[in-house]
Amino acid sequence: MSSISSEPLQPPTPRHTHKPAPLMGDMARKIREASAVPISPLEELRRAFNVEAKESDFTVQPKSPIPLFPPGLGVEQRHGVVLGAQEPGPHVPETVAINVLDAVTVTFGPGLQVNSLKTGFESTLVILMHIPAKTKTETMSHLLSKYGEVQHVEMSDANGNDVVTVKATFATNAEAVRACAALNNNKAIFGTRISAKHASFKSTALGKGFVQDGTVRIEFPAPQKAAYASYETMEQAEVAIQKARSTYEYDCMLDAVVWNGVPSLGGITVKFKGLPPDAKLDFVSQFGENKGTMLERPNYTASIESTGRLLLRNLENFGEIEKVTFLAPPYERQQVVAWARFKSPAGAAKACSGLSGRTPQWLGRGLLVLKHVLNVQYALPIDVWNSIRDDVINIHESFRKDPAPGWVQWRVPTNGKSAVQVKLCASQLPVLSKLKIAFDAVLRGERVTEDGHWVWDPFFSRKAGATFIDIVQSNYRNLLINVDKNKRYISLFGPRRERALARERILGKIRNLHDQVFHTFPLDSGLIGLFVNADLMKLQEELGHENVVIDLAEQLLKVRGNQDAVKVTRLILQDAKRRHVTQRRPTRSSCPVCFDEASLPVTLSCGHTWCKTCLTDYILASVDTHTFPLKCLGDEGRCGVPIPVVVARDLLSSEQFASVTRASYLSYIHSHASEFFYCPTPDCPQVYRSTTTGSILQCPSCLVRICARCHVESHDGTACVDREREDRRLFEQWSRTRDVKQCPGCKTAIERIAGCNHITCVHCKTHICWQCLQTFKESGEVYEHMRSVHGGIGVEEFWF
Repeated sequence: MSSISSEPLQPPTPRHTHKPAPLMGDMARKIREASAVPISPLEELRRAFNVEAKESDFTVQPKSPIPLFPPGLGVEQRHGVVLGAQEPGPHVPETVAINVLDAVTVTFGPGLQVNSLKTGFESTLVILMHIPAKTKTETMSHLLSKYGEVQHVEMSDANGNDVVTVKATFATNAEAVRACAALNNNKAIFGTRISAKHASFKSTALGKGFVQDGTVRIEFPAPQKAAYASYETMEQAEVAIQKARSTYEYDCMLDAVVWNGVPSLGGITVKFKGLPPDAKLDFVSQFGENKGTMLERPNYTASIESTGRLLLRNLENFGEIEKVTFLAPPYERQQVVAWARFKSPAGAAKACSGLSGRTPQWLGRGLLVLKHVLNVQYALPIDVWNSIRDDVINIHESFRKDPAPGWVQWRVPTNGKSAVQVKLCASQLPVLSKLKIAFDAVLRGERVTEDGHWVWDPFFSRKAGATFIDIVQSNYRNLLINVDKNKRYISLFGPRRERALARERILGKIRNLHDQVFHTFPLDSGLIGLFVNADLMKLQEELGHENVVIDLAEQLLKVRGNQDAVKVTRLILQDAKRRHVTQRRPTRSSCPVCFDEASLPVTLSCGHTWCKTCLTDYILASVDTHTFPLKCLGDEGRCGVPIPVVVARDLLSSEQFASVTRASYLSYIHSHASEFFYCPTPDCPQVYRSTTTGSILQCPSCLVRICARCHVESHDGTACVDREREDRRLFEQWSRTRDVKQCPGCKTAIERIAGCNHITCVHCKTHICWQCLQTFKESGEVYEHMRSVHGGIGVEEFWF
């Protein structure tokens, strides 16, 4: 049995005057506060919206949690600290976590190899429906524990129903998938069929938005009656009209107009609409003395509760319903608004087609209007909302004017502390997808660029840089600045004028840093090798890594900074000379690429020293080769120690590092072709993990619904086996006319068009003999095999 709840909806709140945006520490605290333990919906309404919500007999379900903070905005990465994580220690981190795509988080380890990957489709939440109401929370926890570590179990209130809904949070996505597979349609546990679904069916990671594509907006007349009253003068009539329109204590918001039709009571007749169905003849006397009153019969007298249950019974004929929510009175325009959430968009579409436009008797022949509305919901901290509000309004105005409109709704809490609820809406999926792309672009902010390239200086990774950013931000009321030290870029959020001013200050600071004079100090030839070690590290700790450079070719130490930096450098040089005056200078290392003395040397953890340019070029070559992990080539290629990921990050520009990490990510995806699949929408970059449960996933970018078993768009109403049988028939028919075989490594279909019998799978990089499908690790082995076993490579060979 689906439940019905009651909650108010407010129109977008006018802009108020807010205090200056706090610094990032305050922002992080607000984010944590906003994600605290949920309160009851009724209390939430009173606190967040300051609206008096009336108690009713309806079942009030806790709201599904809407994730709070969108990725890409990156405020939680300020000062390089992820919320909930420990402060970084002095050691060099071995891994770096990066959002390669907006919804894909990848952890890279040594050699820039992928250690772990989380797609935007993954979730640890499982929703179980039709659980007997008498079931205890402890019983559910014990039942679920056999599928993995259960972190939290939440059961909805029964409120007289026989069944309840259970939300269970597991430790990992794999455990949640396993629980769904075992429990969905299971009758053996409680004697009734359980409905289990993975939360990724509706919830996606991109923007941390909560996607709903099975929602139907329902509108119908509230139970009411009309009255007519006669007044001697127009002034008396206008006073009565104003008083009626200012009355909010009844279920309907009252309306009144001067009436010139039938009936006419003499004098100035006023028609009052929205009166309670049981209103008496003297009801309108509260609006002023009148000469006479007449009442119409009510359109119907049933309560909203009983009407809601009749409506629910009709809706259930078109598909399984998760929840029906009635917005609380007073009802604007004397119309009741409800939202029904179907399990699938197909059921929502059928309900709209079958019920909208009808005039059922149980509504007093009033018009029933249903509209299928797709939406994505966000919850943003108030300061973040203030910084992007103008841009969101521009998006709303732009999409609202389209022939197939989209629109944005928002609720700003009156207490200034709760999260701002933002909802993107459209009646068509392509429109919602475009609307979401525009909104996500606002959430990612405006990158600080110059000549089309991201600007960056290591200064912003240090405390001094963070202090500078805080000062800039504090000068503008609605500006937020995000410094992402992993990706090495700076983003701005706020009104256009404030962004422009802040951008100029940041660019000015970067130009100033780059223009600062380097002070040069000659180094004694016997001191260079020793100074490169502990003394150099000490100086870099004092002045910043970016401000200290050793030029080995010229035997110079270059330091950027003021006179204080010069004094510190001289002291460290004097100390180094005193301590190392009698020590012997070690032999210089040769670069393993150019075999010359290392220029602008970079020493890796294995001890081998590279030219900075040689190491940079070597790392960048992986963008084309897609060969990972990247290993040191020292000892004539025998070293093999992976290059630390932070070394690569510090050497490369922001865009170069992004290119390399993306290449590593793509290499990992292609080499695990049986585990990861691309969204079926053309050009959509999102990937998801394969499952055997037939789960329906929703792409966090294009919002298309995907059958995770068949890897095609969701085929509601058609069994996977039937669809697969037809697809297999068509593919085999096509393959018979072409030279097509499956890769022995990843099972991807490969078509050979021309060339020799040596085939390399573009997905898993397997070397294949096309004639017998034997696989090899190296290409040379394939040719030796083809000549010795098959007598040739498949094409005529010419020897010179």
